[in-house]
Amino acid sequence: MSSSPAGVFSFILLRTLRNKVLTRLRRLKEPRYLLGFLFALAYFGFLFSRPARARRGAAAAAGLFPPSFLEVELLALACVLFTLFCLTWLFRGARSALPLTEGEVHILFPAPLTRRSILQFALLRPQLALLFSSLVFTFFLGRGGRSGIGMVFMFLGGWLALTTIQLHLQAMGFWKASLPERSLWVRIAATTGAVVLPLAGLALLARWLWQATVAFPGIQGSGNILGTLASFWDGMRPWRSRFVPRVLLFPFQKLLAPAFAPDAVRFLLALPAALVIAGLHYVWALSSTTSFEEATLASAQERARRRAARTSGRRESLPSLPRRRTVPFRLSASGRPEVAIVWKNLISLGRVRLGTLLGVVALLPPAAFVAALLSSAVPLGVRHGLAIAAVIVPIVACLVAPNVAFAGRYDLRRDLVQMGLLKPWPIDPVRLVAAELTVPWGVTLAAMTVGFLTGLGIEAGLTLSGPGSDLVVPLPRFASTGATGLLLAPPFVGLILVLQNAATVAVPAWFPSGGQKVVGLEQTGVRLVGAFGTLFVLGITAIPSFLLGGGVVWLGSARLGLGVWPVAALAASLPMWAEVWAGLHLLGSLFRRFDPALDLPPA
Repeated sequence: MSSSPAGVFSFILLRTLRNKVLTRLRRLKEPRYLLGFLFALAYFGFLFSRPARARRGAAAAAGLFPPSFLEVELLALACVLFTLFCLTWLFRGARSALPLTEGEVHILFPAPLTRRSILQFALLRPQLALLFSSLVFTFFLGRGGRSGIGMVFMFLGGWLALTTIQLHLQAMGFWKASLPERSLWVRIAATTGAVVLPLAGLALLARWLWQATVAFPGIQGSGNILGTLASFWDGMRPWRSRFVPRVLLFPFQKLLAPAFAPDAVRFLLALPAALVIAGLHYVWALSSTTSFEEATLASAQERARRRAARTSGRRESLPSLPRRRTVPFRLSASGRPEVAIVWKNLISLGRVRLGTLLGVVALLPPAAFVAALLSSAVPLGVRHGLAIAAVIVPIVACLVAPNVAFAGRYDLRRDLVQMGLLKPWPIDPVRLVAAELTVPWGVTLAAMTVGFLTGLGIEAGLTLSGPGSDLVVPLPRFASTGATGLLLAPPFVGLILVLQNAATVAVPAWFPSGGQKVVGLEQTGVRLVGAFGTLFVLGITAIPSFLLGGGVVWLGSARLGLGVWPVAALAASLPMWAEVWAGLHLLGSLFRRFDPALDLPPA
C-alpha cells in the first residue's frame, strides 16, 4: 500500500469491497442462501439475456415510437428534476456531514491527511453505488424500446446525472451549514433567496404548464397512445420556445441530454455540457470551508445504530410522549383478546386515530366526484387528465396497498420472535392467527376500495358533467370491473397472507421474522423463491375458482351482460374462502406445534 492519500483511500475502498464479498461468500455455506444465490443468478441471467427474438421485438417496439418521443421524455423529466430541485432547496436543511462510515471516520480523521483529500475521498466514495443505481434504472427503464448502444448511453448519462445530483446535495448542505458563520445581512439575503427563488421557479413552471394545457386543442384522430404523444408534442411546439423551457429548464435538459441520446453523435455533442455542470458542482463542493468532522462522526454513529436496529428487528426509536398517547381506538380492560392483537398491530402500523383516518379517507370519493362534476368549466386537457386518473388511481391502489401492508409485516411474521409470550395466551390458535392477519388484510382491502370508489366518483362526475372525453371508460363497464375485483380481493388477499405466514412459521430459518433485514443477491434469491412458491400455490388453488367462475360466465353472459362478471366473481370467491378457512386451521396447527427454543433461528 502506498503512503500517499490516494494509496490510503484505494486500500480502504478495496479492503471494504473485499470484506463485503467475503461476507457474502460465507453466507453461501447455508443451504437457503446457496439456493437463493443460484436462483437469483438464474433469474437475472434470464432477464439480462436477449435472444434474437427479443432483440427483434425491442427493435420493432422502438420503431413504433415517434421520433419526438425522446424529446417528450427529456422535457418531462427535466420538469420533474426542476421541481425536486426547488423543493430540496425549500425543505432540506443544513447538512455538513460526509457520507463516511464510523470506521472510516476513526481511521481518516486522525490520520496525517489534508482536509481537501478527505473531502475528495468522501465525494468520490459513493460512485460505485451510483453506478449500480444507474445500471438498475437502465435495465428496468431502458429495455422497452432502446437498442443496445442506446442503453449504454442511458447508463453513462444516468450515472453522470446521479453523480451531479449527489454533488449538488452535498454542496448545498455545506452552503446552508456555513450561513451561521456569515454576517447578519448575508444570512438574511441568502435565506430569503433560498425561499423566494424556488417558489418563483415553481410558480413559473406551474403557470407555463397550465397555459400549455389550456392552449392544447385536445387529442383528435389518434388511435393509440403513441399517436397521442406525437399529437401532444406537436401541440406543445409553440410553447417549447417560452422562458421556462429555454431558461429555467435549460441546465436540467443539458444534464439529462446524454441519457436520452439516440446515437453516438448526439451523445458526444451532449456530453460536454453535462460534464461542465458536474464539474462545477464538484468544484463548488470541494471549495467549501465548512467544518464537517463532528457532524460526520455523529451521522455515522446514528446510521450504525439504525442499521443494527433494523438488522435485529428492534424498534429504531420510541415515539414522542404525545405520539405514544395517540392510539387507534380505546382498548377496554376486558373483552376478546383478539381485539388486543388487532390494536397492537394497528399501533405498529402507525399511531393515528382509526376514526379520524377513516373519516378523512371516506371524503376522497365524494371530493373526486365533485371535482369531476365541476370540470366542465376547465380546459379539455384537464378533463383528459381526470379521465386517465380515474383508471390509474385504482390500479396504483391495487399495486401499492399490498406492498405496504405485506412488507411492513404487521402480522404473525413480526411477532414470531415473541412466540414465548404468545403461546401461553388462553386463546384458540386459529383465532389468534386470524387476529394477527386482520390488520394487513383490512388495510389492503380499504386501500383498494377507496381507490376504486375514487375512480368511480371521477367517472360518474365526468359522465354527468356533459360531453366527456373519448378516453372515459363507460360507467357500467367501470363499475362492473371494479365490483368484480372487490369481490375477488378479500379471499385472494387472505390466501396470500395465510401462505406467507405459514411459510414463516413452518420454515423460520428461511424467512427471518421480527423485521430482520438481510441484503444481498442471495437474500434476494430467497425472496424470489418465496414469491414464486406463493404464485405456484396460488395457481393451484385458483383452479376451482376459475372453473366455477368460468362456468357462470359461460352460462349467464347472454342474459346478464356486464352483470355476469360480479356474479362470476362472487361464485369464484366461494372456493377461495374455503381455502382461506382451511389455511387458517393449518396455520393454527403450525402455531400450536411451534417451539421457540427449537424452531427460532439463533440471533
